[in-house]
Amino acid sequence: MKTVFKWLGYVFLGLMISVVIGISIIQLYKKEILATVNEKLRESVNGDVSIGDYQINLFHNFPNISITLKDIYLHGPAYNIYHEPFLQAERVDVNVEPLKLFRKKITINSVDIQNGRIFIFRTQTGYTNTEVLRRGEMNAATETAGNNQPLELKKINLLNVSFTYQDSLKQKQVGVHFIRTVNSVIADDSVVQLQLAGQMKFDGLLLNAQKGSFLKNKTVIADLKIDLKPSAGNLTLLPSTLAFDKSIVKLSGMFQLGAPGEFALEILSDKLDYTEGLSLLPDTLAAKLANYRVEKPIGLSVTVKGLLGPGVKPAVDVRFSFNKSEVTAGKIHMENMSMAGVFTNHVSDTAAYDDRNSQIHFSSIDGLLDNMPVKAVATLTNLKDPGLDLKATFDVDLKRLNEHLDTTKIRLLKGKFVSVFTYNGKLTEYLDETKTRYEGRLSGNAKITNGQIQYLPRKITVDNVNADFHFTEEQFDIKNLALSLNKNRISFNGYITDFIPFFTNPATTGKVNLSILSPAINLSGLLQPRRAVKTQRAKAASKKKIADLIERLNEKLEFHLDFNIGSFRNKNFKASKLTGRLTLADNRFILRDSRMEFAKGNVQLNLRVSNLQKPINPISIQATLRDVSISDFFHSFNNFNQTTFRHDHVEGKLNLNVNMSAEINDRLDVLTPHLKGDVRFTIREGRLRDFEPMQRLSNFLFKGRDFSDVQFGEIASVFKIDGTKIDLRRMEVESTVLTMFIEGRYDLKDSSDLSIQVPLSNLKKRDQNFAPENIGTDARTGASVFLRVRPDKTGKNTISYDPFKKMRKKKSAPDAP
Repeated sequence: MKTVFKWLGYVFLGLMISVVIGISIIQLYKKEILATVNEKLRESVNGDVSIGDYQINLFHNFPNISITLKDIYLHGPAYNIYHEPFLQAERVDVNVEPLKLFRKKITINSVDIQNGRIFIFRTQTGYTNTEVLRRGEMNAATETAGNNQPLELKKINLLNVSFTYQDSLKQKQVGVHFIRTVNSVIADDSVVQLQLAGQMKFDGLLLNAQKGSFLKNKTVIADLKIDLKPSAGNLTLLPSTLAFDKSIVKLSGMFQLGAPGEFALEILSDKLDYTEGLSLLPDTLAAKLANYRVEKPIGLSVTVKGLLGPGVKPAVDVRFSFNKSEVTAGKIHMENMSMAGVFTNHVSDTAAYDDRNSQIHFSSIDGLLDNMPVKAVATLTNLKDPGLDLKATFDVDLKRLNEHLDTTKIRLLKGKFVSVFTYNGKLTEYLDETKTRYEGRLSGNAKITNGQIQYLPRKITVDNVNADFHFTEEQFDIKNLALSLNKNRISFNGYITDFIPFFTNPATTGKVNLSILSPAINLSGLLQPRRAVKTQRAKAASKKKIADLIERLNEKLEFHLDFNIGSFRNKNFKASKLTGRLTLADNRFILRDSRMEFAKGNVQLNLRVSNLQKPINPISIQATLRDVSISDFFHSFNNFNQTTFRHDHVEGKLNLNVNMSAEINDRLDVLTPHLKGDVRFTIREGRLRDFEPMQRLSNFLFKGRDFSDVQFGEIASVFKIDGTKIDLRRMEVESTVLTMFIEGRYDLKDSSDLSIQVPLSNLKKRDQNFAPENIGTDARTGASVFLRVRPDKTGKNTISYDPFKKMRKKKSAPDAP
């Protein structure tokens, strides 16, 4: 053990002796060393070197000996004109090999520069101070291969050193602050090879003064490899890397600093963080892209080529891609989105490289747009006012659309929706939800397959929904829409005009023209009372987009429907061969020129229903009925919600002209209290069975006659309806039991006041074969008995004698128009 320590002591003593000898030699040859250093530097540069002071440092770069130069600067050959040093530094440590000092040789291993500045410039006259790096011409008589060796520095370590390249002629500037880098320089007659590795901060890379600087105030860990050919004015950026906080960027390129001043720069990144990537761009470009957000890293390839001349914009080509990312573009939100595309600012190589000459082509878009699967190819051209060329496909299960609906009202149970469309026009109008008309071209198709929809407030389920649509910017064609409603097969075809399909509002009022065809429609049991459903405000807000669209459809669309329905039924109402035209607009339902076979007769009908947004709706009717069964007529309308005169009391054929108004409820029941109108009617082959008011006549007249089954001759009259009240003009009733004349008011409730005139000629009994024949309401009847029909205290209609004809003295019932 003692031997080991002994030998270690010898080694240490030897080193100390070597150091002392080295220092002694340095001090002994101090002038020669300085002269050699200056000579070496002057041989390598074309300019002037100034060293303020120097000292020997044994420990700065042990085992090398360091010569510390203070306040050093390097001037180019035109320094007296421009007064800008190529290099200035507070401290430069020149690290030399000590053993070679014994042979009086200086070998520089490395140089450390601290608190310095490197400034390269090019003037508007074309002069560049890079000439300082050119060797001075050597005397041919003294030039030998042995003394023309290149200056090789394995390391140039920069600590707090700034580098600036400024081209006043071409208005370009590069600024880098070397915080702590380890670099190498190998220079020969034609090439200076530099490698810079370590932490640095880019002050900016200005290639176009109008667009601003790239890499502005960005700190990175860099590994840059550069070849500089001063004589040719070429700077080559070999494959290099910049490591930011979240991303790694690869760089390579070429800069022709002399004429013609061309450059090409390639930027690559496999995983570039989008937000961090924006911070690398000029402010003007970053501001445009700030409206877009991409969650996951982007694969990026950028090529920038151009001239270094003043105001000359470079050609830029960008390839980008990302997978399964969340994307926000203005109001558009996309999820699970994959995208690939290219950007160029030189669609035409003969035009200026600017926004108008730029294009973004998305070769692949695949993901969820508002939770709807979409695949698309899109191109944006002229980014000053972008034109959009888009082809998109939506392919979605209908159930996935429920999140856009208020499912307390409408619920999609199953089915498939597929839409394929193209658009060529302005991006601004495509994204503008207030746009009322497209200048661009829109064309597409949409299909619904095997759909099933529930409308919960009325407990309606629509099955087997299959549809085929085609649309343009001007018209939406319904090629075929077929569905099953309560086992009713209904099909539609037609078109919509003045409405941009699926996207925005109509300019004024969109018009829907449809033809409806169905072999049979049965609404019995379908029209249930509407349920009042309260929803939370937040939930309603989440459905706002689709809810607003439905509201616009209701408020801004005008429907015109031509229908042809084989048979129709709603509870007791039955009809067949329904045709006509229906209009739905401004919360109004209008039926024109409708015809149907109804109650064994024929009907022509015009109808208007208003205030459809409310549970009670005003209705007006103009109708003509021919040869309609009275019994079926009353039965179809549920005896007009009264029980006094029912369908099973009456027979006969009715001809009727009606002009009336009323109100109906959600179940399409007529609300009798609001019924008003004028009616002109004729009844043929009339028959009345078991009608209690008629049977009561036997209490006053002809007690031996049977009033339970009475047949009538033709009955014709005009009456006015006001709620439950029917005001009758004088009407002749010729029957198998008697002749009588009726006028006054009949009330379906409790205020009837009818006058019945029974001529005494009825005393003659009529046989079973008597055929009733009218004599006319103005005919002389001779002596008569007058009866009066009024409700008693219990509200039941009773018949009493009216010997003084008080009822007839009252104001006659108003004439119908």
